[in-house]
Amino acid sequence: MKNLRTALTIAIAIQAGAAHAEYPDQRINVIVPFVAGGATDIIARTIAADLASRFGQPVTIENRAGGGTAVGTEAVVRSPPDGYTLLFNSGALTIDVGFKKNLNYDVRKDLMPVTKAAWGPYAVLVYKEVPVKTLSELIGHAKEKPSALHMGSAGVGTMGHLASAYLAAKADIKLTHVPFRGSAPALTAVMGGHVQVLLDPPFTAMPAIESGSTRVLAVTGARRSPLLPDVPTVAELGFPNFAAGHWGGFFVPAGTPPAVIQKLNAAIVASLQNPKVREVLRGQGLEIIGNTPEEFRKEIDDEIELWSKVIIDSGIKPE
Repeated sequence: MKNLRTALTIAIAIQAGAAHAEYPDQRINVIVPFVAGGATDIIARTIAADLASRFGQPVTIENRAGGGTAVGTEAVVRSPPDGYTLLFNSGALTIDVGFKKNLNYDVRKDLMPVTKAAWGPYAVLVYKEVPVKTLSELIGHAKEKPSALHMGSAGVGTMGHLASAYLAAKADIKLTHVPFRGSAPALTAVMGGHVQVLLDPPFTAMPAIESGSTRVLAVTGARRSPLLPDVPTVAELGFPNFAAGHWGGFFVPAGTPPAVIQKLNAAIVASLQNPKVREVLRGQGLEIIGNTPEEFRKEIDDEIELWSKVIIDSGIKPE
């Protein structure tokens, strides 16, 4: 009997090892908690197409918008931790820890980072009739007329809102926040002068800049944007180490086997080296990342700490 139990244990272990070695042997579903067609969705679809060819299995995108990404994120958290349901989320994930008080999951405990795929800065835009041509002049103008300048955003608690509040805090100025229902109406508003200031990704801001309806004063990355090579960074203009931007990265439910996470990480990082993938991402002004799960984990922890502080210091009301 003892020998039989030992044999069964060995057989189960061999089968389990074989199952891990065969991953993936079925369709992988990537949940994107945004509507189809947006910047985050495009990044996910571009990488998913390459992953499918690498794995020899379908890699599908499922858009589950709602709750400011909470609906889609929770769906992944509640999924089996087998590597067949992935989350592709943005920096909203790190903001939600300090902004949403009734989440049904713990970002740090219930999700395992796989890799950050790409990161992009914001362009600091002002309406064409605002009498400033530099970031320094904007700050001086705002200090002369506290709260007179209106700052648009894609909504309360969005990354653009928090990045704007972070910049205002660093510059010691007060801007009146005007939230919109998405980034497109916010950009339209600054083009029409309904708000005077907006932080928007360079890729989507280019029509507003090229039309002359807005003026770009700076970008919020550690390096200049390839789409706006002549525009200085906020860090260059007197705010050392300032960086704030939007990103997209992959996650799996907690409990996913480390071997599966490593296999996913290796495949996604390899996809990010595909010239066709790089062309699409760089065309959006994005910096390609592809870091380790451990590096991504630290960045998430750092962002959670940063945005939680910005929320408190700026008096943003959590939901």
